[in-house]
Amino acid sequence: MGLEDLVRWHDEELGDVAPSEFVEVAEKSGLMVPLGDWVLETSMREYSELRRALGAALGLAINISVIQFRQPDFVARVMATLARYGVAPQELVLEITETLFMSSFAQVVEKLTQLRAEGIRISMDDFGTGYSSLSLLRKLPIDELKIDKSFVDNILDDEKAHNMIESIVAIATSHHMELVAEGVEQKGQAETLVRLGCRRFQGYYFGRPMSMAEFRERLLQPDGCDH
Repeated sequence: MGLEDLVRWHDEELGDVAPSEFVEVAEKSGLMVPLGDWVLETSMREYSELRRALGAALGLAINISVIQFRQPDFVARVMATLARYGVAPQELVLEITETLFMSSFAQVVEKLTQLRAEGIRISMDDFGTGYSSLSLLRKLPIDELKIDKSFVDNILDDEKAHNMIESIVAIATSHHMELVAEGVEQKGQAETLVRLGCRRFQGYYFGRPMSMAEFRERLLQPDGCDH
């Protein structure tokens, strides 16, 4: 159904550096905007190549940082990158987190509205772990909610986690939003989520993170992944 582009860093001396480490450094050092631009550019280019090879469109999700989003020309940059690689706005999902709304709420909503007017979809990542309220959600131009992995991890043996996911499914349904469960690693988790009404998933049960080259090879095989 689609893929999410994730930034990873492998250094010859440091080895694999977790995003939680280098993203924080990028934010503090003023490098978050160029890093975000590089991720957007690389994601679009690789996705457009995959799209041509497949002869069909998939959904492409990209995480957007608060600093990147707040740039005055952010919408223009996104649209220019889409045009440069011939990707339709309807194929792009921008993932944001609740921290984006901690300040300048009106300006954030205005920019999200501009993006959606262009056909780009907006996803609320890590839903349920921050300060979301139904009144806030009602005001936001959001197309998709992503159930945080912390709930999925405990769905089989924690009644509260199970009930929380059930509530999130109900919220998404009543607000006519798409729903994605993150971090699905076991068959039992997937089956329970299906029973609760969730139909879209990410996680090791369906496929581990891989380079675009690996993903392309897998997808183009006769029995390629279709999740």
